[in-house]
Amino acid sequence: MKLSLRILALLLSGMFMLQTAGCAAESGSADVKAVTDEYLGTKAIPTPEPTPTPKPVSAEVRALFGRNRRVSLERAEREYMTGRLLIPDAGIDVALFSDGEGDDEALIRQNICDAEDSAAIYPVGDGIVIADHNNQGFINLGQVKAGDRAYILRGDSILSLECEQAIDGHNTGEGLTDADGNPFTAVSEYMCYTCDDSWTNIKIVGFRVIDEDIIR
Repeated sequence: MKLSLRILALLLSGMFMLQTAGCAAESGSADVKAVTDEYLGTKAIPTPEPTPTPKPVSAEVRALFGRNRRVSLERAEREYMTGRLLIPDAGIDVALFSDGEGDDEALIRQNICDAEDSAAIYPVGDGIVIADHNNQGFINLGQVKAGDRAYILRGDSILSLECEQAIDGHNTGEGLTDADGNPFTAVSEYMCYTCDDSWTNIKIVGFRVIDEDIIR
């Protein structure tokens, strides 16, 4: 009888230990789940940003990549050079300079234009003016017509322009105007000009910006 009671006690003790272990396991699983839920709640995995699609580059601009690299090297060698203007339909290809030698702005621009392969570029009002002599870089400026494309190569970018208008104008000695006397700044975003038959009569070609490609 005593042996049977002892066996029964051992059996009951074993069952209690198994039940306790099961509860502990369940409790442990619950704790792990709680910690996991808390972590995922406060450390949510962010949704990755979509990779931006590169802007397509036109075939005309792509064909200028090699020349643009040479302009980058050229700018490193020629002080104050800011880029190079190309107007393919008129055969215009001239370096652009924003500064140079001279005691004032007028003399600086004159010296820039007097040099070979050198056109002056400077702001006037809300626009940008590019000037050169009609026997040098702008010898064919009068051939440019509406719709013609132009490009400014800067080494790190290529600016694409389109001719809006080609008009006659005047140099009054105090400033530049169109044929009706309106200020030169009202013509276009970019304005190329050169002398016509005299320094007081000028040719003005206005361009609008149509695109800019950043070259990396």
